[in-house]
Amino acid sequence: AVQNAIQRVIDCARTANIPAGVFTADSASALLWQERGATLTAVGADTLFLASAAQRALSAIREK
Repeated sequence: AVQNAIQRVIDCARTANIPAGVFTADSASALLWQERGATLTAVGADTLFLASAAQRALSAIREK
């Protein structure tokens, strides 16, 4: 239901020549919404980037 609503907004914005953007959690989702007509995409959030970097650092330490 949410994705359908987002698509309706994008379609209406395109008809009115208004840019439409979405926030996404990852690059795959951003590419999907670009293919569906979004003209602006934000990928990730500061908390997601921090959590990912912390997990990589912890993994690197545990490997040693």
